[in-house]
Amino acid sequence: MAYKSILVHVETGAPAERRLALAAGLAERFAARLIGLTAVLPPTWSGVAGLPQLVADIEKSNEDYIAACRARFQTATATRPEDSEFRYHLNAARRALAEESAFADLVIVGDSSNDSPVESLLSADDALFAASSPVLVVPHDYGRDFVPGTVFGAWKNTREAARAERDALPLLHIARKIVVGAVAVR
Repeated sequence: MAYKSILVHVETGAPAERRLALAAGLAERFAARLIGLTAVLPPTWSGVAGLPQLVADIEKSNEDYIAACRARFQTATATRPEDSEFRYHLNAARRALAEESAFADLVIVGDSSNDSPVESLLSADDALFAASSPVLVVPHDYGRDFVPGTVFGAWKNTREAARAERDALPLLHIARKIVVGAVAVR
């Protein structure tokens, strides 16, 4: 069992570079297609004087940001360019992730609890609640060679628990140790 497509949130900053390396390493390990996704909010129009120049400045800033994210993604996937694709949305990152995650077996995002200077508008919470696929939240200090250490699986005999375990099977296969906990409730 393996993932066939992995979606990674792309942004600028050192933590995002490490997350991209980890995603590229997992995609290579599972022979999966790697999809990079970034999103920027388009400027909104209003009746304010001088707004056209402000809108033009925001559009230019968005274009520069998308180009920087695309370049970072292409660098991370240089060894497998035929198995990678960069996508961007002119929308809120949460909405973009909700749309794109339906086509991925695994979504990889950063740990937004870290106080790093990442320009992301996507928190781990947003990803967990918006994505329709399993989400791997990666701490900012992880690198390319990701191997799960001890994995704890909480089990309850429900459809949701079975689905979560099934979605995690590829990562469980490469984990060093697996511990399963079950609670019997009457």
